Amino acid sequence: FRRPSEQAFIEAYQKLVKYIRSHYPDAHIFCTNTTMSGPGEQWKKAVVPLLASDSKLHFRLFDPGQGFGAHPHAAEHRAMALGNEKWLGLVEWIEEELS
Repeated sequence: FRRPSEQAFIEAYQKLVKYIRSHYPDAHIFCTNTTMSGPGEQWKKAVVPLLASDSKLHFRLFDPGQGFGAHPHAAEHRAMALGNEKWLGLVEWIEEELS
């Protein structure tokens, strides 16, 4: 397996997000990195530019201490799940407050 260049990744990820948005214009889209992909700079470069123009696009970057370079263990899966639960709950609360 050969990883794509950073630029190829960014372009492909942005294309994917735009494709999803074109088919689901009112949906919330949640983007996150994976703990197996490294520090997440390319994820930030791919998603952050899209955030300003899409209020229903959300992004969470996992902490670099959560198993980078290897598949997460059970405890890391639990920590990520709890973090996502809090993150998704916060998004719901913000939506209710803004409605």
